[in-house]
Amino acid sequence: AAGGLPARAVAAMAIFSAALYAAALPAVPHFARDSTRPLAERLAPLLREGDVVASYRRWFYDLPMYLDRREPVVVAEHWSDPEIPRRDNWQRELLLGRQWMPGSAAWLVEPDGLERRCGPEARCFVLARARDEEELRARLALVPLAEANGVRLYATPAASPPAGPDASSPTPAAAEGR
Repeated sequence: AAGGLPARAVAAMAIFSAALYAAALPAVPHFARDSTRPLAERLAPLLREGDVVASYRRWFYDLPMYLDRREPVVVAEHWSDPEIPRRDNWQRELLLGRQWMPGSAAWLVEPDGLERRCGPEARCFVLARARDEEELRARLALVPLAEANGVRLYATPAASPPAGPDASSPTPAAAEGR
């Protein structure tokens, strides 16, 4: 039959692709370890309109999606570092956006800009890698709220939830590393 061989080849490729996808799918959580989902789940019920959500020295691509907020996530980084334009990474990507969209300077701030936004009376939540904790806490008075996948969630005292039996403990998903 004319066209029989190409049709069978396409069908075989489709079946092979589906089988490969089905076999690989269970491995995704093992490799996708840097998700902020557990932290976003902990943070979302605490947020009020006008609260600042910031990431310190790192851009967490999935955070805005999980939070589903209109306000942008503030990113504190040394944007004046002359090495940023020479690299091909998240910093350069956001720096280019900062240059092309002048209004973005309001949320792509230098670390001292984060200090001004997250002062003592501000309701501010900050996500940072565990390795940046000492530097961050030297800048801001923060209360740890949760940790997952090497990332910590902090709140300024004004945003910190009331103390309770597990107010500062990670969510069950965070404890499991999901």
